[in-house]
Amino acid sequence: NHSILNRVVDHCYTPSLNLFERIACRWPSAFKIQLSASGILLESLVQEHPGVIRAMQHLTRKGVIEWFGETYQHS
Repeated sequence: NHSILNRVVDHCYTPSLNLFERIACRWPSAFKIQLSASGILLESLVQEHPGVIRAMQHLTRKGVIEWFGETYQHS
């Protein structure tokens, strides 16, 4: 559902990723997180919220995010 995704991006993903970036800048070698996202979520973010994907990619390249396995879709 698009309205749910928009709300979650606005209230959860964007503020969290911004916070992770600020913390990582302050403590670059000490702050690491693990994330997991379903394939469906990633596809939806690519289509509707590419800025979230770019922020995730940026933090992954900096070594802040470590990804762990997830199914394509939740049942």
